[in-house]
Order: sequence, then C-alpha cells, then structure tokens
Amino acid sequence: MLFCRAVKQWETIGEKLRKAGWTWGYVRFVRNGQYIDCIDAHRGDGKRHIVWSDDRLRAFLELERLVNGR
Repeated sequence: MLFCRAVKQWETIGEKLRKAGWTWGYVRFVRNGQYIDCIDAHRGDGKRHIVWSDDRLRAFLELERLVNGR
C-alpha cells in the first residue's frame, strides 16, 4: 500500500523561499479564541519580513509577495 502526503500550497511557498536563500520560521497561537499565524523570514544580507495573519496560507502568500517585491 502506497501512502502519499499531499503537499499543501503553503509548504510549496516555504520550499521556494528556502531555495531562494531565505530562512523562515512559523508559529501558530490562539489569542482571544482565534488562531493567529506568524511567519518570520530572513536572509544573510539583513533582509527580514514578519507577517501576521488569521490564515496560514494567506500569511505565506503575503510573505511571498513581500519577498518578490510586488
């Protein structure tokens, strides 16, 4: 029996960031009963982005937009 794990879109974005030289971390916590996602991405040249969102995919999409300068 073969088991395949579906790759989530946010994981694909994270892998693209890693290949482009970014190191990133992710944390999810609950504030006032609502999930909050925070992603911190940085590079060796001093560039850094921190994104907060109530949705993990939305946070990664925003981070991707910031990193690509759009």
